[in-house]
Amino acid sequence: MKKITLLWLCLLLSYSAQAQAKWETVFQKADSLQKRQIYRDAIPILEGALALSEKEFGKTSEQYLKTRNYQGFSKIFVESKRQTEEFLKDNKQLIEQALTPKHSLYAYALYNLAIFYSVTENIALAEGFCRQTVMSSKESLGEQSSLYRKSAKRLGDLCRRSGKLIEAEQWLKGVLQIEKTTLGEKHLDYIVTINFLGVLYSDMGQYIKSETYYKEHTQLIKQYFGEKHPEYAKSIANLAGLYSMLGNRKQAEQLYKQAMTILKVTSGEKTPDYALLINNLAIVNMANGDYTEAEQLYKQSLEIRKEQLGTQSYDYLTTYKNLADLYTTMGLYFKAEKMYLESIETLKKQGDSYMHAFGVVGLSSLYRFVGRYKESKELLEEVLRSGKGNFGEKHYFYNTASVHLSTLHVQMGNYEAAGASFIKSRALSHALIRQNFSFMSEQEKTDYFNNQIKVLLDNFSSFAVEQNKYLAEAYDTQLFTKGILLASTQKMKNRLLNSKDTVVVQKYKQWNALKSAVSKYSQLTKEELAQKNISLDSLETASNNLEKELSLLSESFASLADAKEITWKDVQAKLKNKEAAIEIVRIKHSGIVKTVTDTSDLAKAPNFPQYKLQGSTDTVYYAALIVKKNSKQPELVLLKNGNELEDKYILYQKNMIEYKEKDMLSYDQFWKPIAENLKGIKKVYFSPDGVYNQVSLNTLQNPKTKKYLLQEIQLHLVSNTKDILAFGKNTNVNLKAELLGYPIYDTQRFQISDPAQRALVADTTRAFANFQQVSLLPGTKQEVENISKILFSGRYQVEALLAEKATEENIKGIQSPKLLHLSTHGFFVDKREKNEKIDPMLRSGLLLTGVSDYTRAEIKPDTEDGILTWWCFRPAKLVWGISRQAKACMVCNALSAQLGLRASLCRFGKWTMPLRRSS
Repeated sequence: MKKITLLWLCLLLSYSAQAQAKWETVFQKADSLQKRQIYRDAIPILEGALALSEKEFGKTSEQYLKTRNYQGFSKIFVESKRQTEEFLKDNKQLIEQALTPKHSLYAYALYNLAIFYSVTENIALAEGFCRQTVMSSKESLGEQSSLYRKSAKRLGDLCRRSGKLIEAEQWLKGVLQIEKTTLGEKHLDYIVTINFLGVLYSDMGQYIKSETYYKEHTQLIKQYFGEKHPEYAKSIANLAGLYSMLGNRKQAEQLYKQAMTILKVTSGEKTPDYALLINNLAIVNMANGDYTEAEQLYKQSLEIRKEQLGTQSYDYLTTYKNLADLYTTMGLYFKAEKMYLESIETLKKQGDSYMHAFGVVGLSSLYRFVGRYKESKELLEEVLRSGKGNFGEKHYFYNTASVHLSTLHVQMGNYEAAGASFIKSRALSHALIRQNFSFMSEQEKTDYFNNQIKVLLDNFSSFAVEQNKYLAEAYDTQLFTKGILLASTQKMKNRLLNSKDTVVVQKYKQWNALKSAVSKYSQLTKEELAQKNISLDSLETASNNLEKELSLLSESFASLADAKEITWKDVQAKLKNKEAAIEIVRIKHSGIVKTVTDTSDLAKAPNFPQYKLQGSTDTVYYAALIVKKNSKQPELVLLKNGNELEDKYILYQKNMIEYKEKDMLSYDQFWKPIAENLKGIKKVYFSPDGVYNQVSLNTLQNPKTKKYLLQEIQLHLVSNTKDILAFGKNTNVNLKAELLGYPIYDTQRFQISDPAQRALVADTTRAFANFQQVSLLPGTKQEVENISKILFSGRYQVEALLAEKATEENIKGIQSPKLLHLSTHGFFVDKREKNEKIDPMLRSGLLLTGVSDYTRAEIKPDTEDGILTWWCFRPAKLVWGISRQAKACMVCNALSAQLGLRASLCRFGKWTMPLRRSS
């Protein structure tokens, strides 16, 4: 009898194993389809597996419940929302009753609900179920399990979308550490988390971290899938989005188009991913002012997203909101308002705080444009309240909303409220600059400053001087921002060269070589570049990337002293009695900019509504902010004839210089109003802006006293009045002067003995433009010799670089002079087709010995080309550098060249030097 019982038990076990094997075979087939995201095909196979599991194991078995979990996951992406939601809720309840809430299958049921609500854009419910999944999976499976990591990662992203950025960071960094330890840095899960962090830090405004993670993700994806894979396309698209936000639209556009090319081949043009790229490219076109192209791209993206995802999807609503932004910019307010209201209402219901907030700011701007100030104010105050909790006051979005509120207060006449809002935004803008400048290349700094920061600071300065309030803050803003681009580059250079790290120094030299190559090759035409197989874009990209790497390295050598922001009181403390410091501020007067006709309000045709838009007009004011030893605050002299100064009077002064006529007007126009505030002052430190960079103030003659300005007052030109804080810190014991003049531009033809024959090579406009025939400047030889005699008597050590010695190699070899004097031709190449996108600092500079020889040579020698561009020349770039105590002078032959060099200087507002024409 015992033998029969044992035999029966063996038969039962054998049958159970066969059933298990049959169910598992079918289940694994469905699992394979699901992993490849072929959900529609997986569902009928799972139904077969479910029938097998019910028949053999029962409805309370793990096999049955596991199969239902898989069914539910596939249904999310295939079946209707209502049917799927009911199934997932029933499945959760069934597992809870059959097993326990502590079972791992219960955690999977919760995760399915989190995914469902995430896909259907109910962020609040998705976040709630995701939190339950994290807790349940941690208890049942542990923190190293796949489900815990997936749910914690999903929770981090949901927190980001709902505005809980700090919590999002904690979840994502926690998951990344687990994956790094358990899976390694080459695992796909780790790579995905890297991308999540890149997105998060971009939303947080921490661009240095965002770019670091995006670049790491791009590199890892490239290694994992290759460059022709859709995931690589998405990765470089994320990087493009960051560059677009920073104002580097050229690089963003290149990356977007590269990603679109990949997706077009691998996935097709009707996918959600391709629609995203179209949307993002439209943002770039909109920023570039190409509204027609942007509108077409937005509509194309909407069509794809509507077909693939539906009109309630986050992606569709985002593009819909973006199109509303475009229509607002185009003045189609009636159409834009309807779109804003539709999109932000749905986004709010879905719990997407981030994109909802941007939509609210867009709608508030629209209401401000059309004069609905009360509604605009209510919206902005609402978004600032929620933004303070969600993003924090240091987030760039919070600053954007605050700037809008400042502008609104001004237009409403609420000047006290406007002032308080401006002061807050100003402080945050300074903080954002300090945070983000540390890792950017110079071009990115320029783009970021101009696109994200400059408008606010200009508006604040305009408000401050026109209201005659907050002058201290306006002065401090000038101290902080004027020359900030070059100042940050100079800091980088000093830190790197003082680091005593040979690898770092070598990289710095490599970057200088790359930038010099860009400078040299930017002089060539497109045809010449093609013949030499030189990609200027590639050189610029390599130079920018290395510069950013150096910027990051330089931060490791930063000192705490860098954190101190200089104020007007620091400047005042350095002044002596009868001394003053003046910051000139160029201001665009606020007022009615234009009248916009809203042709989208068809119900009112043909009498379409018109709106007068306020903003910065073309009317220019100049403010002189003056600090004296006894000033209670900076004193203001406001010149309201800025347009005349920049047009009529600067042209008048140039003509007087050109034709050597007596100048009877310039003193009264440029200086007299300021002089009236300087009674008793003997010395002035003067930091120019705008047209004042072009005026030779010392040569202005007072028509009343008949004295020149230099006879009435000691005027010291400085790039920024905070420079006087450094005076006297680093005294140069050895008085060393370097003088350069009388370059031999064409050494071959200079050997021609016949003066008449040599005269044939006198420069013409065309020849000079190509630097092949450049006339000599014999007056500069005499000038250098006369200055040398004076300096010798003053105990200077003088080195004169004349004729054949006036080379680019020699000037780059100069070491820390106390005085530098350069007399030669200057040039400024205006926007030419071949290099119109090249930095103006690479299109201006000085001509030196041998420039014509090099330019004319068919095979270029391995030497410098004799063209010292302003980029190479300026102190931030020179290998030898010029201390702030050094005196510098350039004497240029052509007035247009002077103005060109000044244009480059003014662009950066740094290190203005006296320029005059050579006789």
